[in-house]
Amino acid sequence: MVIPITNKAIKIWDEWNLRVTVLISLFFQILLIFIAPLRKSTKNRIVTSLVWGAYLLADWVAAFAVGLITSGQGNDCDKYRVHDDLAAFWAPFLLLHLGGPDTITAFSLEDNELWLRHLFSFLIQLSAVVYAFWQSVPNQFLIPTIFMFLAGTIKYFERTRALYLACLSNLKHSMLPNYALLIEEVKSMLDKVPFGEGSKTLGEESLTSAPLSDIEVVKNGYKFFQMIKRLIVFLTFTFPERHKSRKFFLEMTCKDAFRVMEVELNFMYDALYTKMVVVHSKIGYVFRIICCVLIVVSFAFFASHHKHQLHLVDIVVTYTLLIGAVGLDIVSLLKLIFSNRTIASLNNSNDADIVFVIKERLSFGERCLQSNFVSQHSLINYCINDRFKWFEKVVDFFGLEDFVDEIQFKRTSLVNDDLKEFIFMELKNKALQSEDPEFSKEICSAKGNWVLLQYDLHPSIVNSVKKEVEYDHSLLMWHVATEICYHKACNDVRGGRYSPN
Repeated sequence: MVIPITNKAIKIWDEWNLRVTVLISLFFQILLIFIAPLRKSTKNRIVTSLVWGAYLLADWVAAFAVGLITSGQGNDCDKYRVHDDLAAFWAPFLLLHLGGPDTITAFSLEDNELWLRHLFSFLIQLSAVVYAFWQSVPNQFLIPTIFMFLAGTIKYFERTRALYLACLSNLKHSMLPNYALLIEEVKSMLDKVPFGEGSKTLGEESLTSAPLSDIEVVKNGYKFFQMIKRLIVFLTFTFPERHKSRKFFLEMTCKDAFRVMEVELNFMYDALYTKMVVVHSKIGYVFRIICCVLIVVSFAFFASHHKHQLHLVDIVVTYTLLIGAVGLDIVSLLKLIFSNRTIASLNNSNDADIVFVIKERLSFGERCLQSNFVSQHSLINYCINDRFKWFEKVVDFFGLEDFVDEIQFKRTSLVNDDLKEFIFMELKNKALQSEDPEFSKEICSAKGNWVLLQYDLHPSIVNSVKKEVEYDHSLLMWHVATEICYHKACNDVRGGRYSPN
């Protein structure tokens, strides 16, 4: 059955579709620049879904508006039709919107792998905007349109470049070491870098240094981010990197170590999902300044131009787009200047302190709280709690099994300071006991044998987990064993008979 659409509804759509669409596109840009950073500091599924929806719709709405402009020019229409010259001026704004805010370029790692598709879309949309402008020649807004077009091209190219650099294969290629330089570094350090001092423990030697300031945390976080990003693409630390990292964290308190890790996670998120790598470079700064100047000059040219032939509504829409473009660019510029990446690059401590204070005052803090939470999944609960068969069939049919499982079985729990301290002290002890790389590999491949040697666990659990099996099998067994021991300890505490065994 076809739903009838009245001629009045069609007329309203023809009159307002372009005007409303460009404003909706601007709204999504404003929404994304402020809510996208919330992904790294919250586990709220509503917020995540909101970011995901805005991320998808922002591109679709902007591309749809470009299509409306190119298809609407040259057609006869009534007096409410958007002026061709003005429509051509609106088209470059949509390039700005397709470039997106600095706070998000990808929602998932898979988006980065599609950088070639985004490059193709970039060329198509660029061609569409050029076509729209060409159709309007001679254009009374020639100069502001050209300036806005150049600004939009820069923004869109920044996003495509960010996706390209965050693609795992390209990221790995950029981190392959200079082997000649690496060999020289290893030779110079072999005689003065001890891996360990026997089987010391933390009770025998104090390795704790003075607490780190906020600026030191940021700078060290960025330094170690340059090392740990190798792990994402399955590369290992070099010999000097391993020594620097090991020495630093052996001398840290638990609180400072987790603070540094939070900053590392911030930088990792920014490198994979935002424009940080692109804009935080010399050429990135130059293009960002050029882009700001182009947008402001375009605003000035339009404001000084006579607008007698234009509808008042269209003038209001244009000024809204211009104010939105300037406002978004100012916010992006402030976030760029007052960021952790800027602090890490400043050598003058006074300048770094000023940037840090202003960043905190402007609520541009980039503190990531992910180390305070841990995601939990109970394998036992997953196995014994079956869903209704009809519901399983519906979920499987729509391919939503993983999504529903995450909602039903995944939980997020707060990690208290005692647990952090326990984890950190255990890692420190293992690091002190590792005398050389081979011994470190032995510790890492023990698959729980070290726990069996140090703690008196229940015999049935010991017999189950000490079997020689593949790593993934061992991981599942220890998951179940840990949960059993945890619930047994909780029951013993409730019954007043807690025992560490």
